[in-house]
Amino acid sequence: TIDSTRLINDIYNKINEVKRKNEITVAVMLPFMLNKPETEGALYVEYYEGLLLAVDSLKKQGASINLYVYDTEQSKNTVKNILSKPEAKNFDLIIGPVEDDLIEMVADFALANNINMVNVFSLKNEEVTHNARIFQTNIPHPYLYAETTQEFSNRFKNRKVVFIKDNNAEDKKDF
Repeated sequence: TIDSTRLINDIYNKINEVKRKNEITVAVMLPFMLNKPETEGALYVEYYEGLLLAVDSLKKQGASINLYVYDTEQSKNTVKNILSKPEAKNFDLIIGPVEDDLIEMVADFALANNINMVNVFSLKNEEVTHNARIFQTNIPHPYLYAETTQEFSNRFKNRKVVFIKDNNAEDKKDF
């Protein structure tokens, strides 16, 4: 009903202060590795190009978006420097970083400063399970494995199944 929806929204707004403003400030913290162009940084550059297309589309619809972009260089010191910048506490959204130790550092900062954060790339990071400020765009491996094994069991419960194990596939050990 309308009253219950209003009540839920009121509770949410008390817990998570809603800042209404005409613009959104987004920080992108990815390991572009611009000082080492032969590395995997190309993946993050491609992601950033797609993000720019989305930002452009939103701006054409009237959104005002301030975008801050940082190369984390896969370095704790670099991320600490980024988070110490005066504008950092005014971010509305942080996208990234990628490495688990850096995600934890930024997630703690985001929680302490009421900033939402998006974990775009890390599948194994567990910060999302205990930090209400984190959004994860990919399903974590434990959840994926649980869903997959349940679906597999349902589909093939009356069949004989043979699994061939690759001893070199350590990343699939849990699965």
